[in-house]
Amino acid sequence: MKAIIQLFSKLIVISILFFSLTNHLKAQNYFNGTTFTINVGCNELQYDGIEFTNNKAYPLILNWTKLFEDTVSGSRFDMCANADCFVGVPDTGSNWVYPVLPTKIGFFKMHYWSGDSSGTSTVKIYVYEDAFPNDGDTLTYFLTISCLNGIDDSYQDNNILIYPNPSKGMIYISMKEVTNASVTLRNSLGQIILSDKYMLTNQIDLDLDVPKGIYFLQVEANGETITRKIVKE
Repeated sequence: MKAIIQLFSKLIVISILFFSLTNHLKAQNYFNGTTFTINVGCNELQYDGIEFTNNKAYPLILNWTKLFEDTVSGSRFDMCANADCFVGVPDTGSNWVYPVLPTKIGFFKMHYWSGDSSGTSTVKIYVYEDAFPNDGDTLTYFLTISCLNGIDDSYQDNNILIYPNPSKGMIYISMKEVTNASVTLRNSLGQIILSDKYMLTNQIDLDLDVPKGIYFLQVEANGETITRKIVKE
């Protein structure tokens, strides 16, 4: 009788382990080799990527490995993995700092910067759980850039991107690195309309609450000073 009980107990343990393992493996089916394709013009910023719900009883920690990256000159990908965002796409990493809690939504998304040259930029990442490195999945991101007229009226150098231009109300100023910045807006007569300083930022959202017309935007950041003619529509 004791041997039967022991055998029965072992069968229960094996069944639980098998259920846990197969249930755990299903965590890899969030992605299914998903591909994202975004079509943009010159000097645009777009967002896209995958969202998924953690339907497991444990916090989901996912690792990634960058398999491939090829970008058109001036364009780049910035990856966000469940609230942890990076400049560029790290070769390897993990969302262990911000695991996806049970029933909560996690994501692997990209910020797409198109630059000023036509072509297609591509990045692929392999996502997996620690215990199952061979049972992960690949996410592929394509950025197709069409610059019909070459460089448009936005401004981009190596460190600062100003867009869109013309603008109907909002101007976005993006720096590749977190820095202190100052912004000055003048009208066509050279009068200062707006002047402000920003501390430790890499993105400034500037509301052009001004009449339609031509203005001059001066940005000082990372030791650079640039001035760009802005059209408010």
